[in-house]
This record gives sequence, C-alpha cells and structure tokens, in this order.
Amino acid sequence: MKTIDLSKPVMQRVVAYEKKRTWLWILLFFLLLFCAGVLAGMSLWVATQDVASRQTLDLLSLFGENWEIIAEYWQDTASVVWEELPKETLTLALLGITALVVLIVATRHKRRIIRKKLSTLEKYGKNRNNRT
Repeated sequence: MKTIDLSKPVMQRVVAYEKKRTWLWILLFFLLLFCAGVLAGMSLWVATQDVASRQTLDLLSLFGENWEIIAEYWQDTASVVWEELPKETLTLALLGITALVVLIVATRHKRRIIRKKLSTLEKYGKNRNNRT
C-alpha cells in the first residue's frame, strides 16, 4: 500500500492562510490608526485656523496688563474665550485622539501575539524551504 505524506502541502496551506489572515489584521489596524489620526489632525488644524481667524487668543493679551485688571476681568475674558472656541471641532479632535489611545491600548496583547506569529511563520517558511 502506498502512503502519501500530506503534511507538507497541508502545512503550506495553513501557513499561507495564517499569513493572509495576519497581514489582513495588520492592514486593518493601521487603517484604523490612520483614520483616527487624520480625524484628530484635521480637526485640530481646522480648530486652530478658526481660532486664529477669529483672533480669539488676542483677548488673552489682557492678562499681560497689571494685576488689578487681571483680578477684575479674568472671568469675563475666560468666558469670552470659552464661547469663541469651536467646540464641535475640538470634540472631533478629542474623539480622534481618544480613538487612537484606545486602539493602541486595547490591541497591545493582540499585537504581541501577531508579532510572535509572524516570526514563527517566517521561521517555519525558512525551515521548510531549507529542507526541500
């Protein structure tokens, strides 16, 4: 009776499947990082441009005056600056930064596993190629 060794073709398929699955996860991870980074960056850029065009921070020059003026008008100045800030844009920026942090922290364990899996698959591929 003839025995056929199926382990080599099966393992090649398993390695190819795992590589494809791993690289797809890495691609999705970096795509999500990129999207969250772009959301945060663009929102901060728009908010900065909006604050600069309104010259909101010029109100803070009041604090460069003497201490009596600061003691008397700091609440009014702070409330005007608060009202002039683009809250929706800053909220989007905060959402993007939060998404970046959560994505990095939440996937820390999975990224460690992926790194080990890729090194194992690479070693297996090299060892299998050297044997044949």
